[in-house]
Amino acid sequence: MPIAERSRSLLLDDPDTHCAALGSLLERACVPLGPELYLTGRLAEGPFGLELHAGGGVWELDDGRGARRLLGREVEVCGRRAGFNEFICDQIWPAGQPRPPRSKFNVELLLAGVVVGYGLIAFFLGLVGRLG
Repeated sequence: MPIAERSRSLLLDDPDTHCAALGSLLERACVPLGPELYLTGRLAEGPFGLELHAGGGVWELDDGRGARRLLGREVEVCGRRAGFNEFICDQIWPAGQPRPPRSKFNVELLLAGVVVGYGLIAFFLGLVGRLG
């Protein structure tokens, strides 16, 4: 009997067969995002990044944009739950202060526009080079 018929495929036991094969847990399609939540707690450095200690629980925060300046302080966090204790942050600000206005500047949109613009310029320069 051939070896392939005797052994089962390891992919049959793969728990992530319907998810993206690469990327962090938060980027996988199988992890549903919860509704928007507001939490208050102490911001600390954990083994996997920033943690929010709130109400006897620990949340692993997916945010590094300027939040490290608030380490050790009481903060308020706005975002969405993903997975068991992961929290995708939209905003972090010191507790007791009014929520800062959201930034209107979207870096991802700017980068996408730059890439598309560069592609269009390269395309038209290529056309001009072939015609000229």
